Amino acid sequence: MHRLLLLSLLVSFSFFMTALSSVASATPIAITDPGFENNGQGWSKVGTSGFLTGSMSEGVWSGYTNGPNGILHQLLSSTISSGNAYTLTVDLGQYHTFTGGEGSFYIYSPGSGLATPLTNANGTAAMMDVAAPEGPCCGPGGSSGNYSPNLSVTYTALASGDPFEGYNLGIALVGSAGLQVLWDNVRMEVTPIPEPSTSLLLGLGLGAYHAHRLWRNL
Repeated sequence: MHRLLLLSLLVSFSFFMTALSSVASATPIAITDPGFENNGQGWSKVGTSGFLTGSMSEGVWSGYTNGPNGILHQLLSSTISSGNAYTLTVDLGQYHTFTGGEGSFYIYSPGSGLATPLTNANGTAAMMDVAAPEGPCCGPGGSSGNYSPNLSVTYTALASGDPFEGYNLGIALVGSAGLQVLWDNVRMEVTPIPEPSTSLLLGLGLGAYHAHRLWRNL
C-alpha cells in the first residue's frame, strides 16, 4: 500500500512538471535585421555607432558602439503584457586589435525612456559594463571565435498591473567603456508565466487521473 501511494505521488509530480513545461514555452519576437546584415535596417544610432564587416557569430556584419555611450537601439512592434517574461540575448566582442572595451545592453520602452532599463519589483532587465573578450575576434585580419555568446537579460512583467503594460519593447546596445565593442546575433523571446494555482491544479488533476487508473489496474 505504501509503495502504491509513493508511486501515485511520483506520477502526480511528473504530470505536474510536464504541465508546467508545456504551458511556459518560449516564442521568438521579431527583430528587424538582428545580425546587422542589411545595413542595420531598423536600428537607430546615438553617438559613434554603426555597422562593420567582421562578424562574430552570424553572417558577415556586426554592429559597433564606441565608448562611452555610443548606442544602437530598436523599438519593436511587440508590446509588454502582464504575466510574461521577455528575454534579450546577444553576442558581445571587440575589434581584433582593440582592448578594454565594455558593453551594456538592456530592454527599455517608451515608458522608461531609452536611457533607462525596464525595472519593476521582479528586477531590472539590464547587464551593465560587461568586459568584451580580448584577442583575435573580428574584422579584417581577425578570426571569429573569441567573443562572449548568448549573454542574456530578462524582464519579468508583473502578473497583473505591470507599470509598462502596453508599451512597445525596445532593445539598447551601449558602448559603456573603452574604444569600441561589437554586437551580433540579437534575439528576443517571450515566455508566458503561468499562475502557480493553474499549473498546480492542471498537474495534480492529470496525476490523480493516471494514479487512479494505476490503482484500478493493480
